[in-house]
Amino acid sequence: MEPEVTVSGWEAKALNTLHTLTGVEWDSQKVAGTFYTKIAFPEEASRQVVNTLRSFEMKASCVPGPESSTSYVRVSSSTIQKAGGYTSFAFPCIAQLVREDIKIKFNSLNQRNGEIEGWIKEHEGYSFDAVNRFDPDSRGTRCPKLTELTYSKTICYEDEDGATHTETMQVPFCCHANSVVLNGMRVICSQAPRDDTEGEFWQAVKAKSSMILDLTNKTDREKKEVQRYFPPEINDVCAYDVGDIRVTCIAEERDIAGDKRLKRHYYVVQEGAELSGKMVSRLHFRGWPDSGAVSVEDLSMIVHYIRSQKLVNEVELLWMHCRAGVGRTGTVTVALVLAQMREEGTLTLENYAEVIDELIIEGRKQRDILFVQDVSQYQLLHDFAKNLF
Repeated sequence: MEPEVTVSGWEAKALNTLHTLTGVEWDSQKVAGTFYTKIAFPEEASRQVVNTLRSFEMKASCVPGPESSTSYVRVSSSTIQKAGGYTSFAFPCIAQLVREDIKIKFNSLNQRNGEIEGWIKEHEGYSFDAVNRFDPDSRGTRCPKLTELTYSKTICYEDEDGATHTETMQVPFCCHANSVVLNGMRVICSQAPRDDTEGEFWQAVKAKSSMILDLTNKTDREKKEVQRYFPPEINDVCAYDVGDIRVTCIAEERDIAGDKRLKRHYYVVQEGAELSGKMVSRLHFRGWPDSGAVSVEDLSMIVHYIRSQKLVNEVELLWMHCRAGVGRTGTVTVALVLAQMREEGTLTLENYAEVIDELIIEGRKQRDILFVQDVSQYQLLHDFAKNLF
C-alpha cells in the first residue's frame, strides 16, 4: 500500500480555501521521484484561484499559455499543463509521507483529547478564562493560563484626605503560556507575544528565563500572525510601558552549527531605573513551517545545540514559542525530553513509542490539546527517537 501524502502549512490552507471557494479537487502524486500537489479547475476560475493563492502570500500570476486561447496560473516554480478543458496546477509537496501505522497511532492518541479536556477542567490551575485564551479570529483555540508567573505593577492613588500613595502589587502574567514539566524537565511554552503583550512578555522572561527559542518563520510574520517583539540590529532598543522595560540588542551569532537558518541574538533587558539589567539570548530557527515538520537532521541539530549549551535548567527556564506555542513548540519539548531519557538509559527501542504518547498526553494536559499538533510532527518524533540509538 502506498503511504498517504499529507499536505500541511500554507499548502493545506491554500488548497482547502480553493476547494471551499471553487469546489476544485486536489490530490498528491509522485512525478519523477518528487511528490506534487495537483489542482484541476475550469478556465473561468483562474482569476479566483490566483487571488486565493495571493492571499496566502504565494507569488501567483495568470500568464498566457502556448496557445492564445489558453491561460495558466504560475506559482513560483509550479508545473502547469492543460488537460480536458481544465487547467492543472502542481507544486512540490513540502509535507512528509505519513506511514499508515503512524497515522493509526496518532488518530488513537487524538481520541483521548476529550478525556484530557475533562481532566483540565477538573484541576485548579489549568482553568480557561477570558484573559488567557487565543484570539478566536486568528488562533481558533484556547489555552490554559500560565501558572506561577506574575509581574510587578505600581499604581498611584489618592486617599480620602488627598494624600498620594503608591502601591506595588503582583499581577498575573497576561500571555498565552504555560510552565510544562515532563519527566522532571521544566520549560515554558508560549505563543509568540502579540503587540499588546510584548512588555509583559519581556518582564516575565527577565524574571524566569535567560534563553528564548523562537521557532517562527518568515511566513508567520508576513501573514502578520507574529509580531517582531525584539530589536533587530545591534544597538537597537525596544521600550515598553509595562514595567518600564527596555530591551537592547548587543550581539549576534549567525550560521550556528553551519546552518544559515539558525542564529542567536543577545539582549540586555532593563527594568525601571536599573543600570545593569539581565542578559537574555534568543535562538531563532527559521526553517520550520507552521502545522508541519522538519527533517530528523534539523530537529537533532536544534536539540543538540540546546543540550550542548546547557540551556535547559531549573534556575533559568528555557522559554520556547512558535506561532501558537503548541505544534512546533510541543515537538521540540518532547524531543528534548526523549534525548534526556536516552542519556539516562530510560528510553529504549522497545518503549520509545509508548513514551512518546505518554509525554504528549502529559504535555496536552499542561499546555493544550494541540501539543504536538500534526501527524507529521508525531512521525518526526518517532523517527527522532529511533535515531537516538
